[in-house]
Amino acid sequence: MKFNGRSLAAISIAALSLASVLPISTAQAQSTTTVAVADVNLNAPRFVQRIGSLNIYLINSSKMALQRSQNEAVRGFAQRLIEHHSAMQYDLAAVNNSNVGGSMPNAMNADDTRRMGDLAGVDGPSFNANYMRNAVIVLDQELAIAKAQAANGKVESLRKLSAATVPKIDANLREAKTIAGTAGI
Repeated sequence: MKFNGRSLAAISIAALSLASVLPISTAQAQSTTTVAVADVNLNAPRFVQRIGSLNIYLINSSKMALQRSQNEAVRGFAQRLIEHHSAMQYDLAAVNNSNVGGSMPNAMNADDTRRMGDLAGVDGPSFNANYMRNAVIVLDQELAIAKAQAANGKVESLRKLSAATVPKIDANLREAKTIAGTAGI
């Protein structure tokens, strides 16, 4: 597909490159769905790796939120994310092991590891704000990838799993935005 003489892949790469050099406030203000354009066309093993890494990030950052946050809304949300994304990771592993045959990630990728390190460096109200902002970013990415896999994935079991998880991810994303907005975070 061409747009003003450029391929969609070239535009996606340029968008990802630009996002990595923008000041953090500008990059975070942009919709991460745009940044995740390169991720929406993942083949089955790469999809498993990317969603698996995002799940690990959401689980680990939420465990950190339970330890550090005193905000009851943030803590309740963190507990629900741990439960939801642990179940999603379990289901992803089952589908992967039976139909995909790729390797499940046992750690976060470099971007998610960096994001986790940044979160570990803050406390108090700054922690709540960073945790919720990152939850919105990561859930937005995960939602875009899952929607694309549900619509266009080549492995039927991953399409079905993705279709089943889209409403859960969407609900978590809406809750994250609500908490971030109403808690003054």
